[in-house]
Amino acid sequence: MTRETPLHAVHERLGASFTDFAGYQMPVRYSSDLAEHHAVRQGAGLFDLSHMAEIECEGPQVEQFLDYALSNTLSALVEGQAKYSLLLAEDGGVIDDLIVYRLGEHAYLIVANAANRDAAVEAMQHSICWF
Repeated sequence: MTRETPLHAVHERLGASFTDFAGYQMPVRYSSDLAEHHAVRQGAGLFDLSHMAEIECEGPQVEQFLDYALSNTLSALVEGQAKYSLLLAEDGGVIDDLIVYRLGEHAYLIVANAANRDAAVEAMQHSICWF
């Protein structure tokens, strides 16, 4: 069963063609690739993130945990900042690229790719065991 994002009706009204991505009906094209390329280069483009994985991490040791589990020093972020980071496998390979937002003193939101949702959560849970 495929799911729809909260913006699905907007995409549909604007004439999007859809494809399945990680169980969601996602817009893949509105007109031609070239026309969309020019529109973004001359104006702006938006990407609907509402299908992506949201992982909340919080607690008194969350900064140390994220510094251990991810490729960047996330403890350096101040509230309201975000940083692009990588979730690495034990062999150094990349499990997923993600964005980490610092929401509060000991609170973070990690946005991972929808297709890697389960792998990202599993890897972070595994990291907790070694932290």
